Amino acid sequence: MRLFTFNRAIADRLGPALARTPLTPNHLTTLALGSGLAAGWFMAQAGRPGLLAGAFFLHLSFLLDNCDGMVARIKGTSSAAGMWYDRVADLAVDAALWAGLAAGAVRQGVTPWVWALAAPAMIGSFVHFLQIDESRREGKAPRPAGNAFASSMDSLSGDGDPSVLVWIMALIGYPGYLLLAGAVYMLALWVYSVRKN
Repeated sequence: MRLFTFNRAIADRLGPALARTPLTPNHLTTLALGSGLAAGWFMAQAGRPGLLAGAFFLHLSFLLDNCDGMVARIKGTSSAAGMWYDRVADLAVDAALWAGLAAGAVRQGVTPWVWALAAPAMIGSFVHFLQIDESRREGKAPRPAGNAFASSMDSLSGDGDPSVLVWIMALIGYPGYLLLAGAVYMLALWVYSVRKN
């Protein structure tokens, strides 16, 4: 199993089970969006309990987001509108995460300069999202990675699964550190994707 892809492995089992329920792909996207917005709200509360609750809801959001497209394919209900809704929901969850972390850091007494970290993280998320979206629309096959670092970056940039990082930083209990790690993470993915292409 590739690095940080365990959410995909769980979704591969969960998706078919959800396809047997009355839930539609848009229901799952809405649940993923709601979970992601809840994650941002909890992270804005600051402190370890809020960050851990935020990590839980963000993880749930990732799982559900990995299932909605699978359920659409299984049920034969894929649509352009559903794909658009999924993309908008993904961007909203990213924005809620970064904004929540910045608000939580300010609540813990960090000066408002912390928003200077949130802005590039949000922009990096958006640009990286556009890069992945363009690659998928053009049907570009990923080139094989030449080393362990490249393989890890491919896994992170392709699957977008930072759950482990979020859990570790949430356990530390300081939103400013998680925001800084996230901003560096997004910058690294962005630079790696640009250099790779």
